[in-house]
Amino acid sequence: MPFKIGPLELVIILLIVIAIFGAGKLASVGGSIGKAVKDFRTAVKEPEKDENKQEASTTPVVPPPTTTNTSDSSSTTTKVG
Repeated sequence: MPFKIGPLELVIILLIVIAIFGAGKLASVGGSIGKAVKDFRTAVKEPEKDENKQEASTTPVVPPPTTTNTSDSSSTTTKVG
């Protein structure tokens, strides 16, 4: 590990965190951090699922062939001379 943090350093960091946030607020801060991490993990996993769904749903749809009435279209067109 690049950071060699021993048990004494962890206790000092914990005491500083308790002094900043207070003992009562520490539980809610921990819960908020845990919820944020959980939401981040689900957000990272969702695009993988969405990509699979999009690939299946993006199959090209071919429209049915349209029929043209040639006699009708020739009678309505006029040439300007």
